[in-house]
Parts: sequence; C-alpha cells; structure tokens
Amino acid sequence: MMLKLLHTYRVAVATALAGLALLTLGGCSSNPKFTDYHAFVEEPRRPASSETYRVGPPDVLEFKSARVREVQNYRETVSPDGFVNVPLLGRIEVAGRTIASIQAELEDRARFYYQDADVNVRVSTYASKRLFVFGQVTSPGAYFYNGSNTVLNTLAQAKPTTLADPSSVLIVRPDENGELRARMTINLDQMIRTGDTTLNAVLQEGDIIYVPPSGIAKVALTFQQLLLPLNPIAATVNGPATIAENATGQRPYGDTDNN
Repeated sequence: MMLKLLHTYRVAVATALAGLALLTLGGCSSNPKFTDYHAFVEEPRRPASSETYRVGPPDVLEFKSARVREVQNYRETVSPDGFVNVPLLGRIEVAGRTIASIQAELEDRARFYYQDADVNVRVSTYASKRLFVFGQVTSPGAYFYNGSNTVLNTLAQAKPTTLADPSSVLIVRPDENGELRARMTINLDQMIRTGDTTLNAVLQEGDIIYVPPSGIAKVALTFQQLLLPLNPIAATVNGPATIAENATGQRPYGDTDNN
C-alpha cells in the first residue's frame, strides 16, 4: 500500500514539473520589468548620495586633533541614547546630526582649553543605517549604508548565485513610512558584458535589492518543495528494511540488489 502511494505521488510530481517546465521554457514565468529609472539615476552622476549622512547609534566616531592631544586618535561608539563622551570636551549628543555640526561644537568647546583648537571628526564604522539584499545571492541580508553604496558594488558583495536571473534584478525604494516610492529592474549581466553602468545608481538608506531565480531555477526550487512531503513517505517505506539491514548485515526477506 505504501509503495503504491509513493508511486502515485511520484507520478503527480512528475506531471506537475512537466507542466511547470513547459510554462517556464515558453516564457510565461518571466520576471516583471519596472522602469522608475528617474527616481534612482541622477544627472550628472554623483559619486555619493545627495542626502547628507546623519550619525546614529551604533556608528563609531573617530576624533583627531593637532592641538588637542586629549582627543587625538580617540574612538567611541555612539551610545543607544545618541551620545558620545569625548575626553576633556565632555558628553555630546550626536544622533541625527551631521559630522560638520558635531565637529563645530567640539571645536567651540576645545577653544576654552586651547587657542586655535582644531577637532576633526569622521565616521570610522558605519553601523546605524542599512540597505537590504535578498533572493538568489550567497550573502543575503542587511548591509551597512555609508552614502556611497551603488547597485554594482552591493551586488558584488552579495554575490549572485548560479540560480540567479541577472537580467531581472529588482531595486525597490520605500519612503520614510515604509511604503513603495519607486522601483526599477536592471540587467546586471548586460551591465557587466557591455560596461554600460548608466543604471548603476547610488543607493539610499532602506533600499532593497532582490535577485530573482532564473526560469530553470524556479523549476528546481518547485521540485524541491514538491519533494518535501515525499521524504517522510520514502523514509517510512525504506525504514524497516534499513533497520533490519543495519542490525543483521543482510537485506531482509531475501531481498537482493538489482544492479
């Protein structure tokens, strides 16, 4: 009875896969294309985002000064409440502020102790802002946003797999409320082959990149899902024979290999 059920299920799986393969090869499962290019690509091209970077926890700030030796080469992680404690200069709120604003306040404080005081501030580790990569990539998930992330260098980090469809990579841009603002589809394969990086947009915080599976990969993934119910059945059918063979070193009931 169990063997008959297993055979029936295999036939159903094969039939379903044959239909799916015909649809895929016929082009009926192609990924949709989106063309909000104007929302992503600026003219003239910028090397970094047009939005000013604002510090937030847990970014790491580095301080340097030629005259204020107490802060030279000092580093500190922005605390969850948005502050850093700078030697000599005290506690300062930095969350939501630009580097120029933080630097100006610290220099003003430093002049109380040193004439012509200078304080330089930079973000040594970007950790407060993210963009995201999902789909058929080796390293999916959140990536640190630093204002100069592009589509191409982000995908180079994520590494699309052999299951990916590089001709239909989707970039989605939500607004500050998390609602869809714009989306575009790029042909990564064509970008690499031709060197045309017109659509290699500078990304913004919160952007989402999705690398879809190819048509053949969709068949393989569907096949994998269809096989999930099959595994318990196969285990039930083969289980007693496997157990007996392991216990006695012989196949039960006189069963032999047919190879």
